[in-house]
Amino acid sequence: MGASLLILNFFLTFAVTNLNPFSRYFQWKEACEKCDICAADCQAACDKSVPTCAGGNKGGFAEAIHVKYLYAHAIPDGLKSEHAAPLLCGGVTVYAPLVKHAPPSKTVGVVGLGGLGHLAVKFAKARGNIVTVISGGESKKELALQLGADRYIDMSDAEALKAAADSLDFVLVTGTSPGFDHSLLLGLVKKLGTICYVAAQTENISVKPMGHLLSKHINVTGNTAGGHGSMRDMLRFAAAHSIAPMIELFPFADAQKALDGIQNNTTRFRGVLFM
Repeated sequence: MGASLLILNFFLTFAVTNLNPFSRYFQWKEACEKCDICAADCQAACDKSVPTCAGGNKGGFAEAIHVKYLYAHAIPDGLKSEHAAPLLCGGVTVYAPLVKHAPPSKTVGVVGLGGLGHLAVKFAKARGNIVTVISGGESKKELALQLGADRYIDMSDAEALKAAADSLDFVLVTGTSPGFDHSLLLGLVKKLGTICYVAAQTENISVKPMGHLLSKHINVTGNTAGGHGSMRDMLRFAAAHSIAPMIELFPFADAQKALDGIQNNTTRFRGVLFM
């Protein structure tokens, strides 16, 4: 089986020649499938999980790959390969916590509008949530509304923050800039609400004062990727609702150019190699 597409992360799509030659599959990291974590459909957190592209594994850069059947999942016909590849990482990373914490009709705030954030807006809106995009400045307001957001909040606008106080059931933090004041999010979340971090933070997270966190019984959690069930559900949902990431395609020979675009933040929003 030869690799046919690779998003510049840990997942890949590939063709399988010894099954239906017109089928497409993807490999997901392997796990033990025996522990309580795996039983909870959270294989990404399994102590024995093995990533597709790390620890000596070459992922989509390998000439061939051997995959256990449990980790070779079919891609729905309604998804193009170049769109499916980014969904296997960023897509399920935002989809799983939305399903867990934000049932349809709940109000959802999405902090950041990049690779993860734009997918979160699309999934939340398609699931029937009322979506607010939260970012710094006005530069991404137009894009947020185009993607389906019902409201946009500029974090530097004190009046906008005051007007949006206690309005969100769930806040998904997909990215923040250096110096971001995480305390401001506590004012936006309703009592018994949840804040979920899905993007690695380069700085320590601090909140001051602690009053809102305690008195409003706010839950703070995190998520990396989804398990088997979340991955399959996400792909089916994306295909059914025509949800696709914003990508830029690069021939394999331009891999370095693709990487530079990601590192320089000039690619919107995922670079995908093809061959």
